[in-house]
Amino acid sequence: MNLFIKATFALLLAFVLFSGNEIVAGAALSDKSSVQDCINNPDSCQQEQPAANNSQDNADENVTASVGVSFWEIIRVIAALAFVVALLYFLLRFVNKKSRSYQETHIVRHLGGTPLGGSRSIQVVKVGDRVLVLGVGDDVSLLKEIDDPAERGDLISRYEEQSEKMIQPAEFVSKLKERLGRQSEEKEPASFKQEFEQKMHELRKKREQAMRELADRERKQDE
Repeated sequence: MNLFIKATFALLLAFVLFSGNEIVAGAALSDKSSVQDCINNPDSCQQEQPAANNSQDNADENVTASVGVSFWEIIRVIAALAFVVALLYFLLRFVNKKSRSYQETHIVRHLGGTPLGGSRSIQVVKVGDRVLVLGVGDDVSLLKEIDDPAERGDLISRYEEQSEKMIQPAEFVSKLKERLGRQSEEKEPASFKQEFEQKMHELRKKREQAMRELADRERKQDE
């Protein structure tokens, strides 16, 4: 799943970069052809130079006039961002459904587990219509087989709900906020350290200045 998201972002980034390179390459080729024409026909180039300068001035004025960002451009950017997020969301749902249907076609499904420390853990697997609780350590041993249909159905429904929540927008946003908050918390100690060092440097400078002023006063008194 994470590999699919990274591949999608990489494709979008490559599309943007290559589109920009095509525009720059086209401009470079047009400049190169105009220089070649001037070398071959210097007289016509000199005649076209004033008109080119005037057109360049007009173009600069038009560019200067259209530098601002309009309200509709902001709306277009927001709409494009919403479209990309919605596309990623539906792609994730599609991949999740495909992976779940792929797992359902298999006889053995892993429903979950928990580590117990070291190399030991408890795993719950579904083998056909049977739900088994396994102890995994140096070897694998059967701890319990869940025979109660209600308990077995509850475990399977919890597993399906958990897999559905993995791609919900709210869950995705909360994980993103948690990650950003964690990054900001990691940056805060560094900024506090820099501020502390700056304050200490200012205090040292003030102390040195006070010592110099005191020495100057004592020297003047001795004179």
